[in-house]
Amino acid sequence: MDDHLRNHGVLMISPGQVRLTPAFDILPHLEAPNAPQSIGVGVFGCAGTLENALSQCGRFFLDPEEAFDIVREVKAVVADWRKVFREAGASDHDLRMLAACFAFADAAERDVLPLPRLRGRRKP
Repeated sequence: MDDHLRNHGVLMISPGQVRLTPAFDILPHLEAPNAPQSIGVGVFGCAGTLENALSQCGRFFLDPEEAFDIVREVKAVVADWRKVFREAGASDHDLRMLAACFAFADAAERDVLPLPRLRGRRKP
C-alpha cells in the first residue's frame, strides 16, 4: 500500500482535545509488496509486515486486542477489493497487476491470515 506520511491527520474534537482522522488517499502501490515502508513502524524497522506493525501498538495507546480489532476492521474493508475495482472499470489485466498489493486482503477473505501473538504488551 501507499505509505505516504501525510495519509492521516488530526481532528480537533474540542479545544485541547484531538484524535486521529481515518486514513485517506490510500492507493495500491505495485512495488509495495517487495519494498520496505518509508518509516519504521515497529521493532523490525521498516518491514511492511503485520507482525512489525503490531509490535509497537503500545506506542499508540493500544493493547494487542485493540490493535487486532483494527486489523480485523481493515481486513473487512479491503476484502472486496476486486469487486470495488471492477465496478470502477478495472480490467482483468489491472486486477492481475494489483493482486500482489492485496495479498493480505485475499488471505483475509479466505480467513487464513494468522495474527501474531504479542506477549507482554500492555497499554502504557
